[in-house]
Amino acid sequence: MVTYCQSTEVSELLQIETFSSSTSPTFSQVEKIITRKEDRINQKLRHSWKEATTSDLFLDVTFLDPNNGARFDLPNYTIRDITKLNVWDGSAYVNFLTTRTEGRNKDYWIDKKLGVLYIKSDVRRVTNKPIELSYTYGETVVSGDVEDLCIYLTAVDILSMYSKVVSLSDDGNSQTSSQDQRIIHMKGEINKIYNSLSNIGTF
Repeated sequence: MVTYCQSTEVSELLQIETFSSSTSPTFSQVEKIITRKEDRINQKLRHSWKEATTSDLFLDVTFLDPNNGARFDLPNYTIRDITKLNVWDGSAYVNFLTTRTEGRNKDYWIDKKLGVLYIKSDVRRVTNKPIELSYTYGETVVSGDVEDLCIYLTAVDILSMYSKVVSLSDDGNSQTSSQDQRIIHMKGEINKIYNSLSNIGTF
């Protein structure tokens, strides 16, 4: 199921008929394109606007915080849930999720918004060997910029299937705009959105 945008938004941007089983491309083909573009956005921005999973990640201590213990900066932010947290005890990895207590004044805690994990107990041991970590992350709401980005990325792919597309002039009359012109315009919008997201710290 697509998340970042809908096929109808793409057809509206291109001013073509709504995608269906009889159009070219078909509805299912467009949905596959959207899914690929969602993955591309996630990779480019190193984040997700739907649930994503990081599994069996090994992390070394970022630094020792005198107030919070050993700090680990995670590769992602907006953490939803920690599903594995194994810490070396000197001879084997110990499952902290079942043997320790979570909380700011407990054994470990996580700043889910920033993607920072702190381990307060066994600090000496975590400095000797990486922790083993799995978690889910991602926003629960798709931002307007991400939605627009997905629409444009999908539209660029679809435009490559046409030699000409129909658009509307300022006076409401139809006119043809070359494929290259439309693609150049959309790529410009794509770059603007990527830069905007980068400037607010998404990269």
